[in-house]
Amino acid sequence: MPSRSGWGLVVIGLLFVAAGRVLGSLELFLCGIITGAVVLCAVGYVLGRRLRLEVRRKIQPPKVHAGTASRVDLSLINRGNRRSPVLTVNDSVSGTHGARLQVAPLRSDASARAAYRLPTAKRGVVRVGPLDVEIADPLGLARTKLVAAGVSELLVYPTVFAVTPLPQSDSIDPYASSLQTLALGLTGEDFHALRRFDQGDDLRRVHWPSTARYDELMVRQDEQPSLGRVTVVIDNRETTMSADELDLATTIAGSVALAAQRQHDLVRVCAAGGTSGRFAVSNSDIESILGFLAVLDLTSSVSPVAGLQHAATPDAGGALVLISSEPDLAESTAVRRLSSTFSAATSIVIDPSATQTDQPQRGTSSSARKIVVTDENPFPGAWNQAIGARRRTGASR
Repeated sequence: MPSRSGWGLVVIGLLFVAAGRVLGSLELFLCGIITGAVVLCAVGYVLGRRLRLEVRRKIQPPKVHAGTASRVDLSLINRGNRRSPVLTVNDSVSGTHGARLQVAPLRSDASARAAYRLPTAKRGVVRVGPLDVEIADPLGLARTKLVAAGVSELLVYPTVFAVTPLPQSDSIDPYASSLQTLALGLTGEDFHALRRFDQGDDLRRVHWPSTARYDELMVRQDEQPSLGRVTVVIDNRETTMSADELDLATTIAGSVALAAQRQHDLVRVCAAGGTSGRFAVSNSDIESILGFLAVLDLTSSVSPVAGLQHAATPDAGGALVLISSEPDLAESTAVRRLSSTFSAATSIVIDPSATQTDQPQRGTSSSARKIVVTDENPFPGAWNQAIGARRRTGASR
């Protein structure tokens, strides 16, 4: 199709033809005809190019935390028998103007490589593509676009900090009754179950007989009769929490979850709009929690206890961490009633406008605590100070 300049030349040619007819000028008439012929030749040049182009796009790494660099590596290979024309590559990137690259002519089977960085300042999903390859004639009078690659996604987890884990609780593993204890006849050692190997697992825990049977690495999960449990609930109502506060809430939730995992506690995250699923027991489960936090959005729910209702199952127990921007939410009757199913509760209030951090306050139970995150006392400093003091005094959650 003619480009903008090509259409402009067509209009000029039509004016020349019209002027030549009206004024009886053969020269103007011929100029109009020649102008139109040039545009038609440019269109024929573009349509006649048989382009066989192989495009490879790779996002690395495909999952990052906010603020961590990630880039796209592009590789273009000319699979045609003729030299390719000058190509313009347009790769759409959500939230930006995309990437626009110029590729010089490529010989047959020759390749060109390019790379560009993706925006990772905020959590969420960054969509890359579709990728268009634009072919133009040497004069730029005609151009056409071909879709060469589809849509890829980069998952940006919230920023997380290495914080102090909550004190070990006395809760019992909710899966202890459902996991059948298996016996290894060769060793006489009992364990709960086998699971697939996850990145980060200790290779010393690989169960080689089962690995040989299933033809993939299997890790033994030893019997753990007592595991602490941590349930994190985010009050993500749009009537009380802004988008920036929700980003901070996901950072807090992710940091608390990773701290619990390092202490070998079971952890899950709930919100008014849903839950991350069952308690995390492996690295892949923790990735599911971070993925849940990456796409968590504000909800129009009018109930401040929807997340707690997801969390307050019959076998809840353990520690509760409630993250909100409403100072009095933890003291509300509905929340206090639901949180009574947990052995301990910690309320984190996001209040950037506050000028003074509230001291931990006792609620309905002796284990309730309140941590206020402000601009003057940001997370994780406020968390480490409060939880560190609790661990030093030996207080239970």
